[in-house]
Amino acid sequence: MRYITSTASLLFDPAIQELLVSAVYRLYKLLCNELKRIGCEAIHVSPRKLILVTKKKNIAEAIGYVDFIEKTLRKKELFQAIDFKFTAAWETLLWHNQNNYGGIQVQNSIIRDIMGQEDEDSDVEEAEDEEDEMVMKFEWAEHLPTEAGMRASFTQVVQALESL
Repeated sequence: MRYITSTASLLFDPAIQELLVSAVYRLYKLLCNELKRIGCEAIHVSPRKLILVTKKKNIAEAIGYVDFIEKTLRKKELFQAIDFKFTAAWETLLWHNQNNYGGIQVQNSIIRDIMGQEDEDSDVEEAEDEEDEMVMKFEWAEHLPTEAGMRASFTQVVQALESL
């Protein structure tokens, strides 16, 4: 898709680009509908990222549920072209959009243990990943005034919300 939509491409044609973009949009709309049919809630769906709410009590159950969803979607001929790769799990996630989110991300070593994918470098990474990591990426905070500590207050409020 990246090659066809590039203006430097020999195959570039605005009509083909529009057709391809609308086909991808329809595919992801169908993906959202299929996820709803399965009983899963999608927070964010794009060609690069899929964020799901599992509503499971622990990480092991959530990873098992995500594996079930992946296998169910792979059975459908329509979604076989989509490459699913599990990259992160969150205990808590405040999500507005891809530029404004924050949460408590689960350790990579715990995820690997549950998924059974131990690497040779796991001993080095386990030392780095001793606690769940608080990740905050809020573009909003950059636009808050620094006077009267508004940025710091915003960060503290978000951290307090995530730790509840």
